[in-house]
Amino acid sequence: MASVEEDFPRGGSAKKPIESNIAVQRTEVDNLFQSNEPAETKKRKVAGKDDGKKPKKSKTGKEDGLTLNAASKCVEILHMKNLKEGILMLGCVKEVTDFEVKVSLPCGMQGFLSIKNICDSYTKLLSEQLESADTEEICSLQDIFSPGMLFRCVIAKLDLAKGGALSIQLSINPKLVNKALTSNSLKAGMVLSGCVDSVEDHGYIVDIGLSGTKAFLPREAVKDKHPEELKVGQNVTCGVDEVKNDGRMIRLSLSTPTQACAESEQGWNLTNLLPGLLVKATIKKVTKHGLLLDFLSSFTGQVDFLHMEPEQTDSYTEGAQVRACVLYVDPTTRLVGLSLRTFLTQPGSSIAVSPAGGDRIGEVVKDCKMTAMHHMSGALLELPDNTMAFVHRNHVKESSELSNENRVLARTEHICRIMDFSPMDQIHFASLRKSVISKRFFRYHDLQAGQVVESLKIYIFRKMYTEHQYL
Repeated sequence: MASVEEDFPRGGSAKKPIESNIAVQRTEVDNLFQSNEPAETKKRKVAGKDDGKKPKKSKTGKEDGLTLNAASKCVEILHMKNLKEGILMLGCVKEVTDFEVKVSLPCGMQGFLSIKNICDSYTKLLSEQLESADTEEICSLQDIFSPGMLFRCVIAKLDLAKGGALSIQLSINPKLVNKALTSNSLKAGMVLSGCVDSVEDHGYIVDIGLSGTKAFLPREAVKDKHPEELKVGQNVTCGVDEVKNDGRMIRLSLSTPTQACAESEQGWNLTNLLPGLLVKATIKKVTKHGLLLDFLSSFTGQVDFLHMEPEQTDSYTEGAQVRACVLYVDPTTRLVGLSLRTFLTQPGSSIAVSPAGGDRIGEVVKDCKMTAMHHMSGALLELPDNTMAFVHRNHVKESSELSNENRVLARTEHICRIMDFSPMDQIHFASLRKSVISKRFFRYHDLQAGQVVESLKIYIFRKMYTEHQYL
């Protein structure tokens, strides 16, 4: 029987580290996959004279950086205003198009994964395909992603879309997702995300974003869970089975983002903690708006009310042991969001992209009851069919009205309009704004062919049509 050594490609010498030339920012270029890396400038600190003042102590907990910010006393959902580049999140595929993937993010947010933000090898193949028509067939986004699929991603850029709305641009490039990992930090049992870099005779070389480390995925570890051959650029989540030569070579096996339970012995810390990891946690504090948990011996995270199991909301007690899934990690503020929902904490569970009752987006629902008001986040509504919906605080009232939560909560009945369904939260998002409820058309699906409507001309497209003349 061949030894494990033979599974690895020949020439195990470590490569010299090279700088990544990935482009994650949107630029106006002719070639969609052209790499444009802005020059980085570093400011050198100038040593000043000692003014006798004592240095200020950090307000972020322990000096080793292993705990959540001490200032986080009130649990609230993650808001758009708190987002920044570099935040790691667990995402769920909502829709796949030719050049972009629409991704459901925690707390009802939505991001977009561009075809050029997959990995370096995939971008290279796409660039070669543009230059030559005889390039080897590559997998499309539909081959890599499917609705309901979970994966780790990082916020690559925050763009301003039309109308001033914030657009979240994501990336799954291993060089960004695993940026905080090093070869020395790799240990057996870890679950990493990567992309297929090349197809070999006995398996696949997987790009995990670490220069100088070769990650090998044997074919025998793939065929049972993925009968079809993997293609270059395909996103995979793998468990580390073996680490050799001080992290220069590792052997992988296929896994899922929420399959393995992280252990403190694996060397996780707040700089390399990854979304999707399952952790054994202890409830530190129970609040009206969520929970504070201790996990991995020295970490602290928060669970907002959207990710507490609905049937167990009143049964959570301090000191209880729970199984939690890491939702997001903010490296700068050291904020860790966790989930206790069974569809994330139970291995093998599937995520529904649409609710069991069917598509209800745009529906106006009467006779709704408000069951809870979370002043920093929003309100929970119970619909007549006992379905729950969440109203973000920005949609509890009109933007021009003064906030009066007690008056809103005192109403016996409410009328809302369902705006969206969040697969990552498994709940409808609704609005109490009269301006939203009274809209005749909420989305394009509300328009019918042949329907007569009033319109306002805002722009003229001057374009030549060769086959069909529409204007």
